[in-house]
Amino acid sequence: MCTRVGIDVEAAFARFHPAAAPALAAGLWAWLEALRGRTGLMELAARVGRSRFAVARWLSGEARPRLPDWLRLVTALTDRLSDLLAELVPIEVIPTLAEEHARRQQARLLAFEEPWTEAVLRVVETGAFAPAVVAARLRIPEADAARCLEKLTSAGIVQDGRVIGTLTVDTRAIRGLRRHWTRVVLDRMDAPEHRGLFSYNVVSVSVADLARIEELHRAYFRQVRAIVAASEPPEVVALVNVHLLELTPALSAALADESPRPMPRRGPGRPRRADEERARAEAGPRLDGADGTRSPGVRRSAPRPGPATTAVSAADPATPGSCPADSTGVASGSKSTEDS
Repeated sequence: MCTRVGIDVEAAFARFHPAAAPALAAGLWAWLEALRGRTGLMELAARVGRSRFAVARWLSGEARPRLPDWLRLVTALTDRLSDLLAELVPIEVIPTLAEEHARRQQARLLAFEEPWTEAVLRVVETGAFAPAVVAARLRIPEADAARCLEKLTSAGIVQDGRVIGTLTVDTRAIRGLRRHWTRVVLDRMDAPEHRGLFSYNVVSVSVADLARIEELHRAYFRQVRAIVAASEPPEVVALVNVHLLELTPALSAALADESPRPMPRRGPGRPRRADEERARAEAGPRLDGADGTRSPGVRRSAPRPGPATTAVSAADPATPGSCPADSTGVASGSKSTEDS
C-alpha cells in the first residue's frame, strides 16, 4: 500500500531512528525489538497497557499487534509517535497529533536557537516561572532566562507558567547542542556548588567488545529516559551528558577489512566453564566498584602512591562533583587508565 502511494517506508524509518532502521529488513517486530533494547518486558507492557505475554508475542514476531497497539508500542518506546507518522504522511491529515507535532517542531527550533530553553523548560516543570528564579536556579543571566521564557510562551510550549503536555524532542541532527552542553559540563565540573559525578576511562579492547560497550552506552541512555518518564514529582533539574569516543578509528577500519580469524578449537575433554574459570584466574581479580567486590567487569588500574588517595568507581555516591587528578593512576602493564 505505501509503495503504491509513493511512500518510501525504509527511508522514513531511517530518518526517524537511524540506529534501529536496519532491523526493519527482518520485519516490524524486529524493529520494535531493536527500539526496546534492554527495557524490561513487564515495564514495557505496563506502559502499553497490555499483558506481558501479548507484548512478548508481538516482539518475537509470533503475533501481529493491531494498529492501535502498534502505535502504543512506538509511543512507549520512543515518545515520538508524531515524528514517525510525519515521516510517512503529512501530519495535517492526523488532527489528533498535528498540534503536538507543531509544538515538538517549535521546541526543536528553539533548542537550536536558544539551547538554554531545554533547561528553562525543565525548571518550569518544577514549578518556577519567574525569570529571576529560573536564572538563579540555573545560574544563568536573568536576561537569558527571560528571553527563553518569552520564546517558549510565544511557541505555545509554556502557558500560564506551566508546560503544556509532555514532549520528547529529537535533537540528534543539531550538533551544536552537543557542544553547548559539553561546554556547560566543562564550565561547572570543578565548581563546588554543583553536585555531580564525572568520570573517564581510557581502555584498549577488541572491536567486538567495543561494540558491546556501545550497546551498553545506548542501553544506559534508554534506561535513564525510562526513569525520567516515570519520575514524579519533578523537583530538581540535572544534565546527563554521556560520551564514548573511539580514539583510533583508522585502526578499527583496518581491522574491519581483515577476514575474521578462526577461533581455536576446544579440546573434547575441556568444558567451556573450565576455560572461563582458568581465563579469570590468569587475568587476576577484577573489581566492580569502590567496595572491591569481585565480579566480571573492567580491570581497575592501581592507584599511585600518595596521601590518602583511593580508587573509586563513577557510581560511588561518596564522591559527588569530584574529579581528582590523582585519584587513580596507571599500573605497569595496565590496559586502562581511569578517573572518577
